[in-house]
Amino acid sequence: MIQQRLIPLLLGLLTAMVMPAAPAAAQAGAVRCFAETGHCIAGRIAEFWEQTGGLPVFGFPISPLLEGVGGTRVQWFERARLEWRPDQRPPLDVRPGPLGAEALAARGQQTPGTDAPGAAPGCRFFSETGYGVCEPILSAWRTRGLELDGRPGWSEAENAALFGLPLSAPREERLSDGQTYTAQWFERARFEIHATPRGPEVRLGLLGREARASTGGQPLPQIAWGPCPFTVPARARVDCGTLIVPLERDQPAARSAALAFAIFRDPRPAPDPIVYLSGGPGSPALAGAPTLWRAWRPFVAGRDLIVVDQRGTGASWPDLRCPEVGAFAAQARMQGLAGRAYAQGEAAALLACRERIAAAGTPLRAFTTTAAAADLHDLRLALGYTQWNIFGISYGTRLALAMLRDDPAGARSVILDSPYPPQESLYAGMPANLNRSLEMLFADCAAQPGCAAAYPDLEARFWRLVATLNANPLPANPGDGPGALTGNQLVRIMFRQLYAWQSVPRLPAAIVALERGDVAPLRALVAERRGVGAGQSQALYYAIQCAEDLGTLAPGWREAALAGQERLAGFYQELLELSGEVENLCAHFGAALPDPRWRAPVVSDTPALLLAGAYDPITPPAWRERAAEGLSRAYGFTLRDTGHAVVGRGACPARLIRAFLENPAAPPDDRCVEQIGPPAFR
Repeated sequence: MIQQRLIPLLLGLLTAMVMPAAPAAAQAGAVRCFAETGHCIAGRIAEFWEQTGGLPVFGFPISPLLEGVGGTRVQWFERARLEWRPDQRPPLDVRPGPLGAEALAARGQQTPGTDAPGAAPGCRFFSETGYGVCEPILSAWRTRGLELDGRPGWSEAENAALFGLPLSAPREERLSDGQTYTAQWFERARFEIHATPRGPEVRLGLLGREARASTGGQPLPQIAWGPCPFTVPARARVDCGTLIVPLERDQPAARSAALAFAIFRDPRPAPDPIVYLSGGPGSPALAGAPTLWRAWRPFVAGRDLIVVDQRGTGASWPDLRCPEVGAFAAQARMQGLAGRAYAQGEAAALLACRERIAAAGTPLRAFTTTAAAADLHDLRLALGYTQWNIFGISYGTRLALAMLRDDPAGARSVILDSPYPPQESLYAGMPANLNRSLEMLFADCAAQPGCAAAYPDLEARFWRLVATLNANPLPANPGDGPGALTGNQLVRIMFRQLYAWQSVPRLPAAIVALERGDVAPLRALVAERRGVGAGQSQALYYAIQCAEDLGTLAPGWREAALAGQERLAGFYQELLELSGEVENLCAHFGAALPDPRWRAPVVSDTPALLLAGAYDPITPPAWRERAAEGLSRAYGFTLRDTGHAVVGRGACPARLIRAFLENPAAPPDDRCVEQIGPPAFR
């Protein structure tokens, strides 16, 4: 899948980088998130939950952290309401709320007891409330407590601090599940005796779930600091954390998402950090954060660097990766599936992934660029930054533009590398954009005497080779999978190699060697790009692209895109997005409705630096100008020998970015750009 399909080609990763797959995000940093209810716990609430009983005592969280009364912060659980008072010291800063007392008071049933002390063996009478507690509830009450004295075991004071004292005698009650149990109410809990095949079992009632429906509360921003999901480089000071945000902004208390981030600290930072936005959509960023930090130190120095995994990607939660797609790809390779049959199978695997995610209660409509921009606004405020400098690559430029649109005061400057403006469609222009890059390759070779002499008539020879391989595939395949090399596969390989500026000078030699049946040069190029795009979240990709690109296209767009591109049509018709299967996929995927704003240029007077690569086969240099249409203070540069992700070109783009960050009001010195000519072919 990674080497055969379209998604990895669009992720916008740095050309010199191999990104390891990110770890699963059931636990992101010091945060625990639960698919069962769609909420997370963090900080002191999480510590208290884990140390004082966890699931059996409190159940799953059923709300985010909420604003309570008098500075209290509250989080609801199935069996309890935990109340945190930050102004108090542990262990008394977190306590379960008196849900039992509140429920009985609401019913008018909170009355003093009349039980006689010592009425039965195995019972404990509490004169404070006038009720006794007998077995088996008494043992269950004594099983847990709130640690107060630091001694082993639980004292009755510690039991009472957790569950409270009895407020009723045991009695038969029909409870919220419609069943009748023997139940006894306490100040902070309700104990129930359930009949099981193993005999009577004491369980805690779902008081939190029963009471939560009638309460409100404003969700609070919550950051939890924890371990980094990557190996921290030597001599780097890195703080990693997770921000808990609403999954759906119109239902802020319904479900949560967790946004994983890392801050690479500078010893003497300027007040405005750099925040990096990865490509895709769906490409993880944190997995490769140490590589970014090392490569970008020439222009990061003097500022903190913030790297974020967008909601749905990498170490953030929920996890929208689709192992179903990888499993299908492996099976398809063994079966030799290609063309429309492959696209149909891939669409079915994606819909199976979608069904699994939906069954877990995660609505894919919540994953949009607008939602991601809102997450980053919350992160900026939670970290205490007045402004930051936004740096996006590929799809990350779309997210950066949305941030300018929705949080204009938060950006000191914006850097758009390989822009993907909202006015343009990735798919409607895709064949023409690749054809442009190939024609540039052939023309540049023909214009250089050495290349023209070594590889004469390269363009005609390449297309003859494509036709020959489609008719008679080459058994020695330089790609990742088994099977013979077809002409369409060769076009795919060229597409990937045009991303990387290091690969372009070696392509003519690789093409001519392949004519002779020598796959070694092409195999070496493929090996250098292997792993780029690993760990992508395919469900996030389609959740966003179905709504914000594919969903905005007029009928007939596919035919128009392929018109006049007959030599490339075989390659593109094997891709899901141009195969004719994508409309059905998007119709059933559950993405948000198309947003009309994704055809209007973003208008902003924030200083902007726009970088493009002349060889970029997916976000062409013309898109740099399109992205700048609404930006009144934009400086744009195209690097002549470069493909996608211009920052990977090294010293020149680093020099431009550093000068721009130092003074966004002035155009950076572009002499290094003028010194870069066509590729030096080998």
